[in-house]
Amino acid sequence: MVTLDSLVILLLLAVIWWGWSVQQKVRLVALKHARRRCQDEGVQLLDDTLVLERMKPAIGRGSLLIWQRCYGFEFSSTGEHRYSGTVQMRGLTLQAVEMAAYRT
Repeated sequence: MVTLDSLVILLLLAVIWWGWSVQQKVRLVALKHARRRCQDEGVQLLDDTLVLERMKPAIGRGSLLIWQRCYGFEFSSTGEHRYSGTVQMRGLTLQAVEMAAYRT
């Protein structure tokens, strides 16, 4: 017999799983943009990874709640120095890729 408690737990687990899967999808899209920008600039994306730095709610189309995320990454132009960059996403839409000034 299914109780109300077990339904609430299942619903909570489903929401957590859905949130995690959306986060992973956005992170992969952001990583693609970071890779492309590094390639366009002729620099190396270090560690091939992003770090979620900030996440805040925003109003999207039709007054729906979406998340704005800012991911950090590191890159190198010479192999000696590490520089920082960010990828800003609004939902699955790229807002900006910013990179610190670097030596060539």
